Amino acid sequence: MFVYDFVTLDRPFGVVVECLTADPGDGLLGRAVAATSARLDSKNGHSHPGELEVGAPRSFEDTVMVPIRWTPRSWRGPFERLDGFIQVSPFDPDGSHLSVSASCDELRTGLGRRRDSQRLQRQAEAGVRVLLRELAAAIEQDD
Repeated sequence: MFVYDFVTLDRPFGVVVECLTADPGDGLLGRAVAATSARLDSKNGHSHPGELEVGAPRSFEDTVMVPIRWTPRSWRGPFERLDGFIQVSPFDPDGSHLSVSASCDELRTGLGRRRDSQRLQRQAEAGVRVLLRELAAAIEQDD
């Protein structure tokens, strides 16, 4: 399944790129993944973020893309693995557009019903939204 979400930030493009690419596995992105895992798995009391692989940033025109692969370990979310990109583009002279576009490996429930698939899609979108908001909050708080 494919998921996409975005936010705008009141931080200049260069600042957001610097925040995102500085120590990407353990920096703000790593902390945002850990916070997302904690929020999504709060029912079970686990907060292990799983594995996060961060690739080298790529620039294309006015966009910087950071490839990610996130494999959650403890939470019982709607996907087994998320592969995609965190993207940053200039929005205004002092603003940025931050987005996540990714594909997810859907959990195998054995049911294969359309309704179950739609529910998992909505849950995956909600999980990506939490990740994006955690990352945006971390960037806006970083000085």
